[in-house]
Amino acid sequence: MKKYLFNITALLALGNLSAQVRTVNSATNVSVTNSPAFIDASSNTTVNGSSNIGKGLIFPRVDLSAMTAFPGVTAGIPNSFPTRFDGMIVYNTASSGTSGVGSTQGTLTPGYWYYENKTSSNTGGTWKPMSTATSAVANTASNGLTLSGNDVKLGGILSQATDIATAGNNLTISGTGNVGVGTSSPTAKLEINNGTTAGAIKITDGTQGAGKVLTSDANGLSSWMTPNNLYTNDGTISGARTVNLGSNSITFSGTGGLTNFTGSTGWAASFSSTANGATPNKVVIGTQAGVATIGANNNGLTAWADLSLNPYTGNVGIGTLSPGARLEINNGTTAGALKIVDGTQGAGKVFTSDANGVGKWQVNVGNQNSLYTNKVCSTSSTITLNQGVSTSLPGIGSYTCPNSGRYELIFHSFFNNPGTIGTKTFYVDTKLNGTVVKHEETYSYCDANSYVNTHYPVIITANAGDVLTIEIIAQAGAPLQIQPSLAYRNNLDIIYLGL
Repeated sequence: MKKYLFNITALLALGNLSAQVRTVNSATNVSVTNSPAFIDASSNTTVNGSSNIGKGLIFPRVDLSAMTAFPGVTAGIPNSFPTRFDGMIVYNTASSGTSGVGSTQGTLTPGYWYYENKTSSNTGGTWKPMSTATSAVANTASNGLTLSGNDVKLGGILSQATDIATAGNNLTISGTGNVGVGTSSPTAKLEINNGTTAGAIKITDGTQGAGKVLTSDANGLSSWMTPNNLYTNDGTISGARTVNLGSNSITFSGTGGLTNFTGSTGWAASFSSTANGATPNKVVIGTQAGVATIGANNNGLTAWADLSLNPYTGNVGIGTLSPGARLEINNGTTAGALKIVDGTQGAGKVFTSDANGVGKWQVNVGNQNSLYTNKVCSTSSTITLNQGVSTSLPGIGSYTCPNSGRYELIFHSFFNNPGTIGTKTFYVDTKLNGTVVKHEETYSYCDANSYVNTHYPVIITANAGDVLTIEIIAQAGAPLQIQPSLAYRNNLDIIYLGL
């Protein structure tokens, strides 16, 4: 309860009041000036012989509703009461109405009231209650507040337009609860429910505009921004997007066209259908090394895949709008309309099919020079062929097959026998890519200082790019020799027989 000072003289002036005032240190009324207290009504053994008598201070009892004026005093109001009775306390006995002097806060009820007056007039003040010990002053609540007994609580119906001026201070709502606008049971930190009426929120910050969208930055601060609407504006898609057509379709109509498709993967567009599997291959359109390209990739666009053109009916034309065959290439009058590079290509070759229709470039059988090769041994010193030792003949070396198919190899020997008369034998090893595929023995009866002249044929199947070599291993009757002047008579015929 607020503490207020009051003027005891004013209290006495309200009526014919009679009371004996004593202080704690003297039984005489005049000794009050010697007391440190304004007035002390407590019991004292010096005054009344007991410490249990007279405890309390009785305030004047006044019916404020019947009061019509403040009484005058001999010295005059300005001199005696310059505060115009401001702070005067009484015990009011009236239970209704208002004070006859000054204004009244609320309705009079029994209890302590004080007079608050900051004016220069005796009657310019207001009587206000000091307590609510009994019936109290009736509190009221309105405009968003609710009264529960004497407790004024937040929550209620707004009865007027209301503004909260923050004056530079923050207004926060904290805790674990939610805030609802248009709903009494919000399920999110902020839920706005405008029923079926469009326009539940309005944000004006200078960035607003028709057709804009509320867009957040990295910290969650949002502003109105123009969207990347490809119908009305140029823009950049910030991430991968998927449009699920369902059972619908997209049709582009009009006289315009689709232009300037670009992408970091090199493909402007990719298309696929899940009709034949969950991850089908895709048709891709774009550029490769600056060349306009149509191809096929796997579903992840990480590797090339098979591409089929008109698999059921219809023809394909290159250089023509009206192909007359499943594939027609029309290069006009310029030679060289078709180029096939598969590793088997070569000058003078012809494109030849196998039994399944798979074609390869083959040596033209009408060109004998392309079918036959002769490799001749050449040495400037005598070569000795010792027993059991594998020897490569210089000049003959190795042969790289230009075509896939069968090759006949015929080795012609002319070895000198520096020893005695008798049978001379040796092996001819034919190797394919370093591996012996033929190990055949040949022999001849030879006089001393005569020559072993034989002709050894073998047929090998090889692929284009395979390497063929021969080596000689002397056996019975060794050693044998190759003399420099007659080395050329040791040679190898290689004949391509075709597939």
